[in-house]
Amino acid sequence: MASKIQKYKASKQILFLAVIVLPVFFMISVYACSFAKSNETKPTVYQLNEERFQEGNDNRNAAFIVASAEIYLREIRLGQLAQIRAHQIDVRELGKINEAYNKEKMVALMKLAKAKSVSIPTSLNETNERIFALLANQSVNSFDKSYCDMMVKNHKKSMHFFETVAAETTDEDIKKWATDALSGMNKQLSYAVVCRKNCITRTAF
Repeated sequence: MASKIQKYKASKQILFLAVIVLPVFFMISVYACSFAKSNETKPTVYQLNEERFQEGNDNRNAAFIVASAEIYLREIRLGQLAQIRAHQIDVRELGKINEAYNKEKMVALMKLAKAKSVSIPTSLNETNERIFALLANQSVNSFDKSYCDMMVKNHKKSMHFFETVAAETTDEDIKKWATDALSGMNKQLSYAVVCRKNCITRTAF
């Protein structure tokens, strides 16, 4: 009698596995596979451009354009953040000016990229996301000076980058574009320096 009960229980467990557990496991497996496929890493713009441009100069010019797009996208986002978070009017104005300037430059860059068949990013890369998060996490009291400090630093680095592009590229269109970008950035840097001085002066009192 006991053996019959054990056999009955065993058969119920097998039935449970066959009817309930295995189909659920199968569904989970199918979903996991489809989810993995939908989240496969898409080729980066660098990879797309490397496949498209085999020659060294063309590949380098494409990298110049991509790096420029990353600069403009970063400065647009930071400018938007400053307009929301900054306490002082002049710092909010700096953010507004930076956003407008870099949006204008981004539009011009998109036209250049299209003419040169270069793929460019449309969102921040990981490094610039970290920079954005660093600024976004600043306290109310430290945000204004932190943003101005960042703008002075970023503009100086960007100017050095565009000077390098203008000096090294063999493409006349890219050379002209880099030279034009430099002239506008001088004005941006000057305003950022003034804002930073104002922040320091206000902090001293």
